[in-house]
Amino acid sequence: MFPVASRRALAAALCLAAPATAAPLSLGTNTHFGQGWPTRAWDAVALTTAATIREGARWPLIETTPGSYTFTDKTVGHLDRLCAAGRKVILVTKLQNPIYDDGNVVASSGARDAFGNYLAAMASRYRNCLVAIEIGNEVNAGKIAALDPHRFYVNILKAIYPKIKAAAPAVQVLGASSNTVATGYIRDLAKVGLMDWVDGIAIHPYRRDPVNVDWELARLNNAMVAAGKKKPIWITEFSKFFADAGEASDFLAKMAVMMNASGIEQAQWYVLMDFSSVGTMGQYERTGGTTAAGKAFDYFQTQVLPRGTATRVASADPTLFHYRLGADRQILWTTNPRTIAVTGATALRNTKGEAIALPARLGNEPIVVEGNATVTLGEGDTVADSLVSYGRAPWSYFGQRLNNPTRTLEVIDWKWTSFISYPFMRPSGINQLAWVTGGGIKAPITLTMRYTAPTAGNFVAVACVGYKSNTAGIAFEMKRGATTLVTRTIGAESLRLTAPVTLAAGGTVDFITRPAARGEVHNYWYRYRLVKAGTPLPNCPLPGSSTDDPDWHADDTGV
Repeated sequence: MFPVASRRALAAALCLAAPATAAPLSLGTNTHFGQGWPTRAWDAVALTTAATIREGARWPLIETTPGSYTFTDKTVGHLDRLCAAGRKVILVTKLQNPIYDDGNVVASSGARDAFGNYLAAMASRYRNCLVAIEIGNEVNAGKIAALDPHRFYVNILKAIYPKIKAAAPAVQVLGASSNTVATGYIRDLAKVGLMDWVDGIAIHPYRRDPVNVDWELARLNNAMVAAGKKKPIWITEFSKFFADAGEASDFLAKMAVMMNASGIEQAQWYVLMDFSSVGTMGQYERTGGTTAAGKAFDYFQTQVLPRGTATRVASADPTLFHYRLGADRQILWTTNPRTIAVTGATALRNTKGEAIALPARLGNEPIVVEGNATVTLGEGDTVADSLVSYGRAPWSYFGQRLNNPTRTLEVIDWKWTSFISYPFMRPSGINQLAWVTGGGIKAPITLTMRYTAPTAGNFVAVACVGYKSNTAGIAFEMKRGATTLVTRTIGAESLRLTAPVTLAAGGTVDFITRPAARGEVHNYWYRYRLVKAGTPLPNCPLPGSSTDDPDWHADDTGV
């Protein structure tokens, strides 16, 4: 039997504080002139509506002799040009110079003092255009080889922070630079004094889909509050690799709005211009054309975000994303399509700012409503979705190793994105898009995601399970209480499994996975939903996405 977790206990465990009211979001961008971008990229700088530009400078080129700085066109000409053009700059800096500590991350007191002196010189030189300095880039990615890397990094900040602030008090010092929302990593830094030596926290919330970025940011904010000192979060990079460059506009818009509603006031898109190693992330093509990302960037920066702080409209339906920005801008999308009617709008637009006709149904492609309009929405067919309610009721999570007691799983905060697991069951665990179970046939780990019905009804349980990597097969089962609804062995394939189910209030449906064959790791995409009986079944999502894929293979057992 599974342990019974009361709703009160679950709510307490997963409670996330509402963010303090933020200012409207300001978008910036990233450039790489310090790494050799071509001259033609300056044309894109002249075009972008970015409020700030994040750039780097090479300390080893600027200081080749201890204590002597060479500020020339070769070493800092790109920064001089940005500042001369009236641009505000966020400077990102690495932590090494070959003339100190054999080129390793600065460890000795002398090297750290030298690093602080260099940054103070940069802050003083660019005090009129320099907004912030980000100390290190994605330092959570194992870039500090030390027995205590957290204390090691904080000691660097402790050495340099007073020097920067003495040289240019208005320049913000950003620490904990992390790829993903690395709540556990930042919490561990806070335990050894991080918050005393930074003005803000820098993160790069890279992800496949914007869903749940607000949940992750809330956990990070709560962790800082628990540490006793909360600092502003600066998003100094956000983007993703796009198989289709046209997807970038919706991604950018959703991320910008959800981050601002979570208290974020500053976010840097990555990157200004397409180049070989980033594919189609840029606001501008290498040939000079404006991309879908660039059109969305300009539209939201000038016509949407300045209207007011994004505020999510209260709704009992977590699959509906409806935000207001001031009195005359709304943006809406949903993972649960429904009818939509709008009156009083001056314009309806897509995320690129292009005028559109009102669709018959609101879907996962956002609609921006301009004007003091009234929006009327119907109900969707989905009553529960494991993606949009990840880590929250009505879902709960359990794990069992072999015949050991079943454990209620918990949120694990660590050096990357938080996920749900139990300490001795790792690496088995569940994130918002995929799960990993292992242990092989000798000590298999069973993972269960449970839906608990808040109200009675007739539903269809829909399980999308898709092969991701490293599997010798898994056994999948759906159960209503103690009654088995579906069993299936799944290999390197993608299936939609369904079953009708009638539930009383408090009734449960379990989605269960365990290894079916010898093998240590079994990695699958998943999405579990409950839909109203008699309504069309949802297609399964594209792997790693909230967007449904009509070509996903269906095996509609029981329907």
